[in-house]
Amino acid sequence: MNLEIFLLIFFLDAALGQFFPDPVTFENSQIHRKSSESQYKYREEYVKVPIDHFTYRNDLEFNLRYLINTDSFKKGGPILFYPGNEGKIEKFADNTGFMFDLAPELNAAVVFVEHRYYGKSKPFGNESYSNIENLGYFSSAQALADFAFVVQHLKNGKTIPGADKNTAVIAFGGSYGGLLAAWLRIKYPHIVDGALASSAPSLDFNLKPTDFTKVTTRTFVDAGCNRKAIEKGWNVMDKLAKTKAGRAKLNKIFKLDPKKSLILKKEDVDFLKGYVKGAFIIMAFVDYPYETQFLEKVPGWPVKKACEKVRKVEKSDEKTMEQMYEIANLYFNYTGDKMFHCANHEKCDGGFSSLGDPLGWSWQSCTEEIGQMCPDGPPNDFFWKTCPDTLEKQLEGCLSTFSHLGYKKSMFHPNIVSHNYGLSTMPTATNIIFSNGYLDPWSAHGYSKKNVLKGPIKSIILKTGAHHYDLRGAHKLDTKEQFFRDPVTFENSQIHRKTSESPYKYREEYVKVPVDHFTYRNDLEFNLRYLINTDSFKKGGPILLYTGNEGKIEKFADNTGFMFDLAPELNAAVVFVEHRYYGKSKPFGNESYSNIENLGYFSSAQALADFAFVVQHLKNGKTIPGADKNTAVIAFGGSYGGKLAVWLRIKYPHIVDGVIASSSPSPDFGDSKPTDFYKITSRTFIDSGCDRKAIEKGWRVMDKLAKTETGRAKLNKIFKLDPKKSLILKEEDVDFLKGYVKEAIIIMAFVDYPYETQFLGKVPGWSVKKACEKVRKVEKSDDKTVEQLYEIANLYFNYTGDKHFHCVNRNNCDGGFSSLGDPLGWLFQVCTEVIRELCSDGPPNDIFWKTCPDTFERKREACYSTFSHLGYKKSMFHPNIVTHNYGLSTMPTATNIIFTNGYLDPWSGYGYSKKNVLKGPIKSIILKTGAHHYDLRGAHELDTKEVKQVRIFEKNEIKKWIKEKKIKKN
Repeated sequence: MNLEIFLLIFFLDAALGQFFPDPVTFENSQIHRKSSESQYKYREEYVKVPIDHFTYRNDLEFNLRYLINTDSFKKGGPILFYPGNEGKIEKFADNTGFMFDLAPELNAAVVFVEHRYYGKSKPFGNESYSNIENLGYFSSAQALADFAFVVQHLKNGKTIPGADKNTAVIAFGGSYGGLLAAWLRIKYPHIVDGALASSAPSLDFNLKPTDFTKVTTRTFVDAGCNRKAIEKGWNVMDKLAKTKAGRAKLNKIFKLDPKKSLILKKEDVDFLKGYVKGAFIIMAFVDYPYETQFLEKVPGWPVKKACEKVRKVEKSDEKTMEQMYEIANLYFNYTGDKMFHCANHEKCDGGFSSLGDPLGWSWQSCTEEIGQMCPDGPPNDFFWKTCPDTLEKQLEGCLSTFSHLGYKKSMFHPNIVSHNYGLSTMPTATNIIFSNGYLDPWSAHGYSKKNVLKGPIKSIILKTGAHHYDLRGAHKLDTKEQFFRDPVTFENSQIHRKTSESPYKYREEYVKVPVDHFTYRNDLEFNLRYLINTDSFKKGGPILLYTGNEGKIEKFADNTGFMFDLAPELNAAVVFVEHRYYGKSKPFGNESYSNIENLGYFSSAQALADFAFVVQHLKNGKTIPGADKNTAVIAFGGSYGGKLAVWLRIKYPHIVDGVIASSSPSPDFGDSKPTDFYKITSRTFIDSGCDRKAIEKGWRVMDKLAKTETGRAKLNKIFKLDPKKSLILKEEDVDFLKGYVKEAIIIMAFVDYPYETQFLGKVPGWSVKKACEKVRKVEKSDDKTVEQLYEIANLYFNYTGDKHFHCVNRNNCDGGFSSLGDPLGWLFQVCTEVIRELCSDGPPNDIFWKTCPDTFERKREACYSTFSHLGYKKSMFHPNIVTHNYGLSTMPTATNIIFTNGYLDPWSGYGYSKKNVLKGPIKSIILKTGAHHYDLRGAHELDTKEVKQVRIFEKNEIKKWIKEKKIKKN
């Protein structure tokens, strides 16, 4: 490790002169959150700030950098504010996903401000570190003043439109950044309303110099390491270093770089011991449940993994050294890419290059961030003793490093932090949360060693947490303990958490299922994916099972919060099973759609058999400890998923005990007509205030304009059509545009909820009403008429305002359902079994243009055109197969099924009933204020009273079904 990078928050080891910068936050930006698989979005901005906030010696200014994301911000929402750290700010932004996770729920802006003298925020450019005159402005007090200045800048109404003096500001920070967040709240409480300070170690939090290494040792011993083996390791290294033969053994066992890092004399062993010690310490920092990369890539739970190599005390010196090598190699060479280890910090790159500005933290640790820290050896810790670590020795190191720039002894201020911020008492501080991970060496210097969940200053100890674990983005392998993410409410602040838009917690699992459940032609299997959360499960509780849909299962899990809401009350496990041929559940991998031989296993019957197989797997007592054959299973589903839930209950009533089927459309329910879908869509828009004549006129004007070059140019301009992919160049191209607008109208009717959502695309609350505000009357001019339709399409496809152009040509552009993935999947299903006649009849039936009749013959031909090259035949088109297989019009033996439909939902015309049926084995509920499977969404503060009542009814029915199961068992 670079000798000049010799400080972090405090000295780790004065004898070696080795120091560690803030871990984790500098993790490689290529490590993404597993729940989203995407980089965090932000733009880079600069604001001029004074070089000196506290004197009038000059009026010099410099450009301070900040990163900002306002995608989710709405007036009344807060600013989530990260006040810098000791390095380039993008490193912290890329590794503090919690703030980005919160933003949509809180309608918040996210801002990361760079600390002066780091990254691109150099007050004197390349000369910033050249002399004491320039470096003298480098202090935490000046940095806090910078941050306060930036907050005022953000509230000017221009930087973040809608932000003003009343906008709440919540500070977040990890490690040194956590200290800055707390200090900002203490020093500028009128500017910052609350602070979340994660893993913030302080010089004034009952510090003992030996605690850091004591906690490091505890983390490894608790993970299974034999501490005597490690203690012996250091002794053997010293012993071997005394002889030429011993040094040769060390060079060979540790595979030391022959050009830069051989142990050639006795004292060289110090850098090897420091190298191994570094592996111990940093693995304790980054002991997360999943693979990460901070300087080096490490596996999930790296400490436990390391300890697998050190379970016992070896007798021989060689075996003892091999144990120490295995620990170092796991951290520094987990990928196996290195042929040699370069341990000599004077000659080798320690991997801190991504930090930038190595002298920055060294300077801070020689002026104000000063503390005593050292290992005391057994029994305190399993390292070798270097205590005492005196301030005199530290000052000597600082003078050696900075005296040539003009640094003096008088600039060494070991008590300045306590003096400036009074962290041991903080008598007037409020709205601060200090969080620390029990596994993190820095937790030894945290605010408290226990949870304090009441009062103005709170403390959280994460028993399974490493260094600012809680600030990381959500991950499928996150520990249960991370419930502390939800919700965080700061007293007297203006933050309100909206529950329905939050990502729900689950882990991804796979189970091998037969490719073919119904023949013995082969014994092929494939990995079927499911998402599971067992946090609330207790023996006797049920399994709440979502039976797939026509897309990636996580899209449905993230939008079916009702199941997660029910789980704690019912002591339930929550499981979402992916439908075969969607998402990651491809029976033949990338070849699944390549030919009819592979596609032929794609049917609802095979999918239902998959789900039944999964239920049995879930009850094996291992997948969900405590679940057994008597565990009740309640199936849930929305739309096609609702059908699947019902069909599963019909076909496997011994496996599924009850069903909530929301917005489940069927061609065999009642007297539905092909034109009902568009009739109900029209009703939803007209009831919300749209002038139907204006919309009807709009289609005619579009057709009219498309007939001439001038007219087409108008359409291209008004609709801001993509000049590369989507211009209307000939008359028939208008069909793409009409279909695009039509799609916006239909999907907004689907998702007409009282609050902002994002399933297929982000839309405002009561989106249909919002759209109809633009279409209150019939306009006289063609331009104005078409602009009305543009406003409707733009509200749906570009509510966020991010798009410069609209891409409407479906041959070149993604459709509104592209986020579900596997577009050919649903096409294949509607060409085999999920077949219906559906068409618009035009006025007076609906507000669209006439496309009826929609005949099976036309559909069959279209299917053949799409799939014949794969081997599809017209005989595979089965319009009556659903009725034949599941008998949905009668269901004579079906029980314990609740069908729900929203009156606003276009699919409600094909629901089980047009009225409420609250008694009997099959029940029906109509939500007058409901859109597409509204009742399955998570609870939200803006929910209608009606949907709250419906969910209570459903919950009580589920409890009855579970009770019935228990009675039958007895």
